[in-house]
Amino acid sequence: MRSLGKLSQSAFVFSAAEVVNRLINLIAMMIASRHYGVAEFGRLGVALALTAILTIMTRFIAPASLTRELCLRPDERVPVLANYLWQRLAVMLVSTGLLAVAIAVSQPERLGLYVCCYLYLYGIETVITSRGGIIAQERFREASISSVAHSLLIFAAAYVPVRVGWPLEMMVAALATVQVLALGIVLGLSSLHGYPLKGMLRQPVNWGDMWLDLKRNRALWLAGLFIAGYARLNVVFCQFLQGDYEAGLFTAGQRLFLGLGLVASVYQQTTYPRMVRDVADRKQTGDYMELSGRLLVVTGQFLALLTTLGGVGLMAAIWGREFGASSQAARILVWALTFNFVSLASYNILVAEHRFRTLMWVTLAGLVVNIGANAGLVSAFGAVGAASATVLTEAFVLAGMLLALARYGRTLTLASVVVRSSVVSAAAVALGSGLTRLGAPPTVVLLLGTAAFLAGVRATRIIRRRDLVDVYRRLMPEPKAAPSASPVDLPRGSH
Repeated sequence: MRSLGKLSQSAFVFSAAEVVNRLINLIAMMIASRHYGVAEFGRLGVALALTAILTIMTRFIAPASLTRELCLRPDERVPVLANYLWQRLAVMLVSTGLLAVAIAVSQPERLGLYVCCYLYLYGIETVITSRGGIIAQERFREASISSVAHSLLIFAAAYVPVRVGWPLEMMVAALATVQVLALGIVLGLSSLHGYPLKGMLRQPVNWGDMWLDLKRNRALWLAGLFIAGYARLNVVFCQFLQGDYEAGLFTAGQRLFLGLGLVASVYQQTTYPRMVRDVADRKQTGDYMELSGRLLVVTGQFLALLTTLGGVGLMAAIWGREFGASSQAARILVWALTFNFVSLASYNILVAEHRFRTLMWVTLAGLVVNIGANAGLVSAFGAVGAASATVLTEAFVLAGMLLALARYGRTLTLASVVVRSSVVSAAAVALGSGLTRLGAPPTVVLLLGTAAFLAGVRATRIIRRRDLVDVYRRLMPEPKAAPSASPVDLPRGSH
């Protein structure tokens, strides 16, 4: 029996564990950048970008879609998850072979790097998606254990090869190998809560279901592919038009962007099961959209402000002294966080509503805008141009998603929040720039700029204390039950 209070505590623990997981992934990239240098880091960034797109191409069931199916079909959760795992194994073997042949023909000197990067990313996605079986039952404590174990394995796989002096390809191979161990931990914990391991191993593979899922979710599959395209092609343009060094500078900013994006990602994973169950309630969904949007807008602007005020010193401290030149691109790129965060909350609603075709057309338009912006900006401005193209694309995609969700009546409210918070952020940045010109120490600039931003948020009432309380209540709504004098206990599996 699990009380509401225990469930709330477990959700908080899982959120903290996911933050640690994403930070460890960022630290693994920091270790690589400091040891291998800018050009090699650029080579790694391009390999990860291209293999990430291939990972999406071989994704027949999106993570959000699998969690959705497990939430809505609890009686069939074992065959659904087992079928997913067997299909992932088969697709991995075939796609890895095809990738190896393609790279051996086109770039044989990079064969090992590309194959290892693909297996690394494929393994991470399989681990995270498989964890959806635990999350669908809101077993956040067990999900936290698997997340922390996963992060420790990734850290070891990045740290040991660097200490030993292995080449870049060997480090990525170690990162790929530990994904197998992480998946074993997830499956072991899943077997304790409704997913018996023996039952899943004996479950026959239903290939017809795979093609049916692909047919049914092909629009969502294409949307994921388009998102991967406009999120990853920037660094490819940098390498193609400017070389490995410029690609390395942009990769540093992009990895920081992805690391800071963990806030919205954790929020998505924690709230998504509730979102699926409550999507039929238009008022509830509208409240989720507005309150989540307010919280994520302010968080994104705050993180972008810290990065902007941190400047060269921040990038050099994170990635190494060679990467100080990447600060200009990073300062631009982080302002896409606000658009990216709210887009993610909007994406949740559209997926929960099964509006896959809408997502497909919005993200396709975003991909077209991104390719055009990169072609025009990267050749002239390098990494800075790629960062500018990212901000433009994320803003465009967010506008499309908000228009798609206009029927909830909160689009204009969220647009107003974005505008007001941007004005507050611009004022804080202007203050920080003025203090820097006057010779103020970086710590003073950071503290005063942050204080100005928080004061502006409070003065403009972008977010209030009661908004945070409301978000918490949306995450953990009170269960409907007959009045009782004693605390209400929720039966296992009722979530």
